[in-house]
Amino acid sequence: MNRIVLSGNLVNDGEIRTTSTNKEVYSGRIAVNRGMKDADGNYITDYFNLVYWNPSDYFKKNAKKGARAVVEGKIINRDYDAQDGTKKYITEVWVQLFEVNAKETTQNATQETKEETKEEPEVPSNYTTEYKEMDNGVHLEDSDLPF
Repeated sequence: MNRIVLSGNLVNDGEIRTTSTNKEVYSGRIAVNRGMKDADGNYITDYFNLVYWNPSDYFKKNAKKGARAVVEGKIINRDYDAQDGTKKYITEVWVQLFEVNAKETTQNATQETKEETKEEPEVPSNYTTEYKEMDNGVHLEDSDLPF
C-alpha cells in the first residue's frame, strides 16, 4: 500500500501551472516537524515536494506560505534527463486530499473546505432508512476471517 498523511506548514505559495490539456497542477512544499530535537536542541524538520492536480478556488486562495495544511496522497518516485545530460531523480507526494486551514471561519469557507477534502455529504435530518433501528456494531468470529 502506498499512502502517506502529512501535517505541517506550507513552505512557499507554490506554483500553479496549466498543462497543454488545460489541467491545473499545483507544485509546492510542506515542512513537517519530526517531533524530535537534534544535538543543538532544534526540532528536526522534513520537507516534502507536493503535486496537486485540479486545485479548487478555495485552495488557490488559501494555500499560502506558512498556512497549516494536512495532505494525504501517495509517494511517487520518478526520474528525468536534465539539460546537462545527467539523470535526475525526484520523490514527490501526489496529493489526493488537501486541507488548508485558513483563518476565515465563514459558512462559505466551511463548505468549500468540505469540498476540498472530499468529505462525504451530510445526510439530511429527515432521511429515513429501513436499517435505522439495526445495531451498528459489527460482530465477527474467528471463523469469519478469510485467513
